[in-house]
Amino acid sequence: MFWQNFIRLCSKAGKSPNRVASELGFSNAVATGWKRGSVPRDSTLLQIAEYFGVPVESLTEETLSAPDSKEPPSLEKENERKEEDELETRFMNAVQRLPLPQKIALVEILEAAIGNGATDTRQIRQRLSASQTASFGR
Repeated sequence: MFWQNFIRLCSKAGKSPNRVASELGFSNAVATGWKRGSVPRDSTLLQIAEYFGVPVESLTEETLSAPDSKEPPSLEKENERKEEDELETRFMNAVQRLPLPQKIALVEILEAAIGNGATDTRQIRQRLSASQTASFGR
């Protein structure tokens, strides 16, 4: 019940469950526990409810299809969301293992890619290669 409500709110906010958990200061393991049926403590429920701007009851009560809700996500969308969650987890785990100079370089690359709208993977790889040469050798 909690997990379905949490997923619904995450989807409405356009964020993955792992991203919301991370923004709230929880590990991916905590979010995985919720997915497997664990219910957060009252203080955590309050924190989540405040994050979404909803009453705590909307996280814990069984909800029927809300009148304003759209049809459930397709299997394809659900699989895409799962892949995105897994990729985010892998990314965060990899970043945590980097030394500080590499983290700085990575942030600079990401900001440059976002700022320049670089969607071509070749451009991003070229920047990464140049940055590795300049920053990773610090």
